[in-house]
Amino acid sequence: MAIEKAYESFSVAEDSPINDANDFQEYLCKNAYLSCWHKNVDENMVMWELYGRDSNSVAIQTTVGKLKSSISKIDSGGLEFHLKNVQYSRAQDVEGRLNYSAPFFIKRPHFSFEQEARILLSTYSAYAPTKDTPPGITVDLDLVEAIQKVLVHPDSHDWFAKVVKSISRKYGLKASVENGVYGNKIEQGH
Repeated sequence: MAIEKAYESFSVAEDSPINDANDFQEYLCKNAYLSCWHKNVDENMVMWELYGRDSNSVAIQTTVGKLKSSISKIDSGGLEFHLKNVQYSRAQDVEGRLNYSAPFFIKRPHFSFEQEARILLSTYSAYAPTKDTPPGITVDLDLVEAIQKVLVHPDSHDWFAKVVKSISRKYGLKASVENGVYGNKIEQGH
């Protein structure tokens, strides 16, 4: 429903390859790169269970300020980054005109426990729409400054936690590496 509203607000050129709302959605998705973040101050075990199903997984912690600062310094070749909170609404409750990026920031209410914020990098061009886009885009992000903490799954194996700590050191991360859900800092073994 949100994509239909965005499509209605969109003026399609006569020679545009975009034929309808479904086609519009495909163009948008082929040109959207998302980074999703859980924005609670504290960890959420449900998030570990859903998105870190393997006990040998990690989560990255940062702040909104660090994210904003990091993405504002990126030379994206004129492309725009959008950092916004996700709105949890039923499709039929979304009102008003929507711009093309709005559907990337709307989810059904039953996902509200995620408390999600997203960064969107869109390569979509209304003047020259294309679906021939790479599966990913490399951006220069200062990870040393952006990452505040690396959290290792609460049920991870000791060897995995030590590997994460070792990799963190190898690449010069200043961030602490800790066991998730209020664990302790991980000490490097010999």
